[in-house]
Amino acid sequence: MAKVLVLGHSDQLSKELRAQRAINVQIVALEPMACEYVLVVHNRIPVWFGKIDKFAVASGAFPKIANIQLEAVVSLEDNWPETASLIDLDRIETGKIVDFQVTPLFGIGKPLNSIDERVGGVLSVDEAATRLAWTYGVEKNQVKISIELK
Repeated sequence: MAKVLVLGHSDQLSKELRAQRAINVQIVALEPMACEYVLVVHNRIPVWFGKIDKFAVASGAFPKIANIQLEAVVSLEDNWPETASLIDLDRIETGKIVDFQVTPLFGIGKPLNSIDERVGGVLSVDEAATRLAWTYGVEKNQVKISIELK
């Protein structure tokens, strides 16, 4: 079981995730900094799941903005029925910390920032578009790929 910070989805948060592998959130206490993972949900439906690398928080009084750097992120958007079988969605509430088994989520989610470790593997156009969109913080449908053979 791991501590997971639940955040509400927004377009801005998704752009930050894709472009910077980081998100900025307002916190009102130190408790979120004890979390190991972040789950981003839209109406309790899991959208993103990530492993926290580090927090950066300015000094001063609460509430304040925390920058959360992520080391691994998966998209759960297309697999939410499978995700729902692993997480009690009734317990999911934005801004709360929940405990659950996280390992299976990385197996069913689609990695957005992983490096292809296959030696001599083939990179599909779909995978390339996803990675380029992630790298440049744009939507996948904004990526145009062309190949010129000489």
